[in-house]
Amino acid sequence: MYGGKVDVQDGTALTITGTDNSVSKEVVEGYYIGALAIRTADPANANVRFADNATVNLVDNAVSAIRNCGMIEIGADMVIKNNGSKTQYGGGIRNYGEITVSAGAQMYNNHALIAGDDIYNGTYKYKTYTCDGCITFTPVGKDWVLDDCNDPIVGWYHDGKEKLTDNAYKRWNGDGEGDAYYADEYTVSEEAVSDALALKAAHGQFCSVTYEVTGDIPSDAGAVPAAAKVKKGGSYTVAPVQTTSQSRYTFSGWQINGSGDVVTEIKDIPDDVPTGLNGDDHFAYIVGYPNGNVEPNGNITRAEVATIFFRLLTEEVRTANSTQSNSLSDVTRGQWFNHAVSTLSSMGIVKGHNGGMFAPNAPITRAEFAAIAARFDDKNTDTSSKFTDIASHWAKNKIGIAANKGWINGYPDGTFRPNQYITRAEAMTLVNRVLNRLPENSSDLLDSMIKWPDNSDASAWYYLAVQEATNSHAYSDKSKDDKYEKWTTIRDARDWTELEK
Repeated sequence: MYGGKVDVQDGTALTITGTDNSVSKEVVEGYYIGALAIRTADPANANVRFADNATVNLVDNAVSAIRNCGMIEIGADMVIKNNGSKTQYGGGIRNYGEITVSAGAQMYNNHALIAGDDIYNGTYKYKTYTCDGCITFTPVGKDWVLDDCNDPIVGWYHDGKEKLTDNAYKRWNGDGEGDAYYADEYTVSEEAVSDALALKAAHGQFCSVTYEVTGDIPSDAGAVPAAAKVKKGGSYTVAPVQTTSQSRYTFSGWQINGSGDVVTEIKDIPDDVPTGLNGDDHFAYIVGYPNGNVEPNGNITRAEVATIFFRLLTEEVRTANSTQSNSLSDVTRGQWFNHAVSTLSSMGIVKGHNGGMFAPNAPITRAEFAAIAARFDDKNTDTSSKFTDIASHWAKNKIGIAANKGWINGYPDGTFRPNQYITRAEAMTLVNRVLNRLPENSSDLLDSMIKWPDNSDASAWYYLAVQEATNSHAYSDKSKDDKYEKWTTIRDARDWTELEK
């Protein structure tokens, strides 16, 4: 099949049966090649979608192949198996992709595959593990790497006791050649055993898995159990993590300690990023000018501010509210800022002036900017303020909310100066505070970052804020309280032009 999509509807099943026992040796970059391969030259048409409760079976000599960048959407309560035959080709996930596993879904024997992924395997006399009442084996180092890859391993996966042939340890090689066998059922024996078992290694270069969580955090929620043992003949299920939509929890993966306990860790991240804004992905949301400068001390227009916050919406909120229609007389289709202004206007985040105009090209004031940020916060009702010059201002309450969140500051004389135009540097500083994007000093940045001729003074009060806002990067928490971040890698800048059309 070339191009197109396969949609398996709710309650139906797709069975793919091979008609040719041979496996093609044709070399096509980006593909697994095999009998009855599913292939396309267009990543946008490489989607295989399964509705809730749908089933797919690959039987006989069928080989499923999905091109790089293809996407698999897994519905709720669906079971994914590598193969329906148990004697023919197996497989797994090799090319980089993202899988979202809905609540109640099950995944069996899906591993990142490259040559040498079975580092520890009793068949090769590397190591033998013992099962006696519970799964026990010695701990392994997190810094170990695969034979032909220098990326650190981020997780170890234990096959358990295979209920199949002695060859169940085999997998495809990284080039798609070689034999592979399928094992879909694992049990812990009722009796003590001493068999050759394999550890599977996976790392983030090949596949990342996101687990969905729903619900509210109970007021009496206690600590998550630190460890649990898998008893013989039994299994262990991790209790669901209940969160609100504003909360963010990171599941840091399975670990095995020296006593053989299966350990999980759940890291609690502060939930003070306002609802609807993306504080997790640190994309550059400010783009410089054609002359190569970023102009930190220049003014910023109302249209530019609307565009910034449009870029910073979560994908879910942006999709749910996306519109190119509005009631503003000076914002129309075809203008570069129309999509952003229309969407934020429909959400009640940006508002027009008297007379129904938005004034997109007018510089934005400090009060207008603070009001936009405060409208994202749906939890803070503290509007008190110590500023001496906002008592009768229309944005008094919004300024108070933003000040009490620590997003904005006044001047040494006690004023806020609400009608003064905000500079680009001040705007970036406020946005970074809202999103908790806070490097502590220049050593937390990376030398390979984008640098600006007019932001070269590392001692300037706005230097860190401008660099944070104009560089896409991965990061880690620098301090225990998660207040500051440290950059780990520079990421490709996101292309906002298609999004904003």
